[in-house]
Amino acid sequence: MMSLSSRVAKWLSRQYGFVLSRARRLNFLASMGADCGANGMTRKSDQPSGVVESLEARTLLSGSQPLSTDLINAGVDPADTELMSNQVFYLVTTGSVGVHYQGPVTIEGIDVPVFAAPAGLQGQEAAILGSMLSALSDAYPTSKVTFTTDRPEAGDFSTIYIGGNGDPFSAWGDYYGLAEQVDTGNQDRNDSAFVFPGKIEAAGMTARAYGQLLAQVVAHEAGHLLGEAHDDDHNDHDDHHDEPLAEVAFDPKVHVSVGDDAVADVLDDGMVTIAGVEYAVHPKIVAALQNHRAFYNAGVVGPDGFPDSIMGQFVLHAENHAVWLTRMLDMAWQAQSDPTFTDIEKSQILAFTYGYLTHSTGDLWAHTLVNEFTEGVAPGFINAAISAPTDQRDLGNMIRHFMTEAYIANALEGVDTNPDRTELSDGDFSDDSTPGIAYDAPIRFIYEALVRAFPGDPTPLVETENGKIAAVNELGVNKFVRTFGSFETLAGPLGDGFEVGHKITVTGFSNPANNGEFIVTAVDPLFLTVDRALVSELPNGDASIKVYVPKTTVTEISADADAGTFTRATGSFLADGFVAGQRFSAFGFNEHHDNFIVKTVTANTLTVVGKLNADETGNGDEQLVVQGDRGPILNAFFLLRDKLYTEAVERGERGEDFGAMVSSLVDKIVQGDPITSDFKDDLLTAYLYQWADAIDDGVRHWGEFGLAFTKAMFDPQSRRDLQNKIGAAFGEDSLANTARANAENA
Repeated sequence: MMSLSSRVAKWLSRQYGFVLSRARRLNFLASMGADCGANGMTRKSDQPSGVVESLEARTLLSGSQPLSTDLINAGVDPADTELMSNQVFYLVTTGSVGVHYQGPVTIEGIDVPVFAAPAGLQGQEAAILGSMLSALSDAYPTSKVTFTTDRPEAGDFSTIYIGGNGDPFSAWGDYYGLAEQVDTGNQDRNDSAFVFPGKIEAAGMTARAYGQLLAQVVAHEAGHLLGEAHDDDHNDHDDHHDEPLAEVAFDPKVHVSVGDDAVADVLDDGMVTIAGVEYAVHPKIVAALQNHRAFYNAGVVGPDGFPDSIMGQFVLHAENHAVWLTRMLDMAWQAQSDPTFTDIEKSQILAFTYGYLTHSTGDLWAHTLVNEFTEGVAPGFINAAISAPTDQRDLGNMIRHFMTEAYIANALEGVDTNPDRTELSDGDFSDDSTPGIAYDAPIRFIYEALVRAFPGDPTPLVETENGKIAAVNELGVNKFVRTFGSFETLAGPLGDGFEVGHKITVTGFSNPANNGEFIVTAVDPLFLTVDRALVSELPNGDASIKVYVPKTTVTEISADADAGTFTRATGSFLADGFVAGQRFSAFGFNEHHDNFIVKTVTANTLTVVGKLNADETGNGDEQLVVQGDRGPILNAFFLLRDKLYTEAVERGERGEDFGAMVSSLVDKIVQGDPITSDFKDDLLTAYLYQWADAIDDGVRHWGEFGLAFTKAMFDPQSRRDLQNKIGAAFGEDSLANTARANAENA
């Protein structure tokens, strides 16, 4: 079977008649380097950028992130040809004894074991190495770079040792591979590198796929020996992927202090002054700010704490933030006429929501203010660490951010950052006398507004990040084509995850025919076949393919409880992009709400896993909406819940309550009654249902987690309460009691 790289090369050559240039070949050689800075790759501070790769790069290595920002260009760069002319790489797979490594550190006498296939692929070493060599050679259809597993008889050659798990280098970190140097200009044609297959997982992969994965690491190290360093230009990447809290411009207590000023302006006369003009504030908002300051304070913490800080930074700050703010406002005012909320809850919701908007308003000028002093946007902790050995501008930027933000926070009235122990007004002694901040949150509202599925959800379920995508119309078959990475999910988290049936939104092509909405009819690692005509077009670097949240229009949809189906009177579930495995919510029904899993899809009928709550005939105001991205933590809970529920349904229908069955189990044990296999099976089934239900309940109360995190991280009084709890065992709280002081300060 032809390799992925070979298929790309042959298709491009046949379709457009051009060869792969320096950008294509060296992005394959430095397959992880192009995006390493924005995808979590770290190096030790005493190692030059581009020489070693840590295990934190696992997702990038395995292809779950696009590996190139400029894969294809027409023509061959003459300088590139001269750089690589007649370079031979000898790949040692049979083991070697007494190897010397002379890089950032020097290690002598390294014993490299014979290459061995990973678990699940034992005995397929030849197939793996064949796939690896094929992938490497396919990357150089016109160049004079050679990869061979046979030792050259004469001439210069660089050596790459393939074997083991990198134990000799464990004192400096865990690596997939490392080179002796970034050989700028390829001056040394006899240098060496190592690749450690023992660190490269192969779960669910074929020998061919693992060989191609191994080729990426080999090519990456070869790229360093040819002079390719990691690309430290991060302008095209979102820093929130590197460090979730790196973009928080202000300490939350600064946000609260700013919010206090805004509230003071409102409460003195029910008016707010903006640019010298006074505006009347809605009486309900005035009352909410007056009566529920703790809820307003929690709202001012905003996405830094709610629903949780990870979703806040990965989703709410990052994906169409204004849409989420609009959602909050819409839901807050909708709640004012919702009889299921009490009058007090309605007021608390307004206080929290307008606090949330205050946070974002503060960010609009806070980021700009801080960036003025720091000479640019914070690059993130990871990017700063990566670039530090060769260029300390990012590191300096991050230090200035910390200093500026700390200065602003410390300048607040009453903030205490001195380590001395002082007495507070309530008689407590602590090393932090900063005034406490009261926080509270409308838990149900947070779920309804920010966690539950909703029709306007802007978060894509699947998306490509590499704009180098071509469009092709070949013999009536219409495909989008990529040159590296994978459209489909190959194994575990590998690949983008496009599926047959997805409705994709395509933008960035020059020809309008290639933009718009399409239904995916076939998925291949390199090709995405779609349902309507395309016009052949070369990659321009701007193309984007996304799967937005599938949803129906508001229409007539009926439910059949026993059959577990939703049936629509008009429209098509297929045209809306519903596919098996998606989780969705149902709106407009009396007995149907959240956490349904799509089992099968036809144009008119959507079957779910398990049964529905009750039969219901549609009246025209129903709508089904798929759950969007909710950040790594919640997404993991959703995945676990759906797996548990699906397994429970496969075992059988709900029977006796799990708690009741546990009581029966205790009785049987006490009384010495036999525990039958049927009872054990029923107990496990009840346990799986109970576990899935518990996750559903926990997600509905997820705001409590955000509130606990907010109190723990941002309320000085929470720390003092913990200090007193710990210190109580050491006697009275006083300046003279050093034992208690030491315990509390620790």
